[in-house]
Amino acid sequence: MSTQVGFIGLGAIGKWMALNIARHFPLTVYDIRQEPLKELASAGACVASSSREVAAASDVLITMVRTYAQTREVFEGMDGALRDLRRGAVVVVMSTISPHQARELGATVSAVGASLLDSPVSGGYLRAVEGTLTLMVGGPSEALNACRPVLETMATNIFHIGPQVGLGQAAKNINNMLLGIQEVGASEAMVLGVKAGIDPRLLYEVITHSTGDSWAFRNRMDRVITRDFETRGALEILVKDLGIALSMADDLEMRLMLAPIALKAYQEAMASGLGEEDDSAVVKAIEMNAGVEVRPVDDHPPLSEKKT
Repeated sequence: MSTQVGFIGLGAIGKWMALNIARHFPLTVYDIRQEPLKELASAGACVASSSREVAAASDVLITMVRTYAQTREVFEGMDGALRDLRRGAVVVVMSTISPHQARELGATVSAVGASLLDSPVSGGYLRAVEGTLTLMVGGPSEALNACRPVLETMATNIFHIGPQVGLGQAAKNINNMLLGIQEVGASEAMVLGVKAGIDPRLLYEVITHSTGDSWAFRNRMDRVITRDFETRGALEILVKDLGIALSMADDLEMRLMLAPIALKAYQEAMASGLGEEDDSAVVKAIEMNAGVEVRPVDDHPPLSEKKT
């Protein structure tokens, strides 16, 4: 009998992950929004009316919601998954939360006879569509082996970070910390270049062919130049993830130097109302401080006021 899979949380990335699963496994889905449910139904998935109903139908239950509070609601709400979670089921929490929160969930799930893996994802929207995400998994190898064929429908890179629940989250938040630091650095570089009189299109070409290049620079600064801040990954999510990384460092009695600076830049952008924009919109806070915008020279009006 084929593995029965459940998926809760059909956001911009989760929807595509679920669509890829639906091509290979019987799938039951739930989300609070109707639009993605209709799309999944068209792809052959069964639509449930609650998290509890998804759990009752699933050997492997995947959750992909935005926050820890939402994750707790999925499991412990009035119609939460814990009420009908199958004994022996594998729960895969793919949201980015803290290692401590993942361990709390692991204990809760274990108490009802199921296993939990924390498996945050990396790769973004396009790789979610392609089914080529990277997964960082924490938890027992037996549980991972049981659900690996399901995970392989969504990801080409599956890293087992270790047998302890929470290690996947530790790896993911370290990755996102580095992304945040690099993105702020890339934004400062482009703003400084414009302030110095360099056409940002030319500066982009120089840096992408030089030692200052990085994935964050290449992937984000092209959007900045074209002023494309359509949300692929919300800025407020990086604020959360940087905060988790700082909390991890505090727990381990380690002082981080660059992450607090990056977090401050994102918090300034949040305070300017940019939290729901793409995380590349952090450049706007840096632009306001500099009094210029990163636009091509022939389309480059200075900002009317310099932020003090």
